Amino acid sequence: MWTEQIELISTDMKQADSKYLPTSFWQFGAKGLQQDIETNGIENFRGLKSALSFFVPTYTFHGWASSPAK
Repeated sequence: MWTEQIELISTDMKQADSKYLPTSFWQFGAKGLQQDIETNGIENFRGLKSALSFFVPTYTFHGWASSPAK
C-alpha cells in the first residue's frame, strides 16, 4: 500500500516546476526513508534509522539515536 502511494507522490513531484523540487539534501533523505518504509512499514516511522537521521527530532547529540548501543 505505502509503496504505491510513495511512488505516486514521487512521480507527481517530478512533474512540478523545478523551483518546487526538493534539494539534493532532501532527495537523499527521502530516498532512504522510502526504502525504510517499504521494508519496515510506516507504523514504525519514528523508529526508522532514516527518519531519526532526517525527520524526527531526537534532541540529543548527532548519531545517538541511530547508534546500536543507546
